[in-house]
Amino acid sequence: MSEYRVPKRRLPVQVTLVGGAQLHVQLFLAPFASDHVGPERVEDLLNGPHDFIPAQEVGSGDMTLLNRAALMVARVTHEGVDDPPPAVGECVEHEVQVHLLDASQLRGRVRYARPEASARLSDFLNEPAPFVELLSPEGSVFVSKRHVARIGVGSR
Repeated sequence: MSEYRVPKRRLPVQVTLVGGAQLHVQLFLAPFASDHVGPERVEDLLNGPHDFIPAQEVGSGDMTLLNRAALMVARVTHEGVDDPPPAVGECVEHEVQVHLLDASQLRGRVRYARPEASARLSDFLNEPAPFVELLSPEGSVFVSKRHVARIGVGSR
């Protein structure tokens, strides 16, 4: 291995692209995050500065570059989700139903920590990060906010 290469952890993820295509890929995560203590997490990669995310297709092994703007949803099982860095402020959690622009729907919990003065769900969703994490019994579902039509809070 080249002395200039950084070893990456491979993480299996199911992604849904604009138009409904689904891919099973492995994302490459760095052993150290650039903006917090600990390893790079899926949300670090999805909310990072790069427009194209390298991935390897499961099965064929083909490399692909995913356009972050075309990613609607990325699903990760519990085994692939790292603990978030320590929260600043009180943790708030909401049951939500996410209605995507393609008429599909997702249910889960949104959890975040913010200062009390800006702890509303709308404050959290209006942060600049392009993806929001939904917690589900199977794992985490990362949803691109640009493909969300609306979010119902506490809806069943």
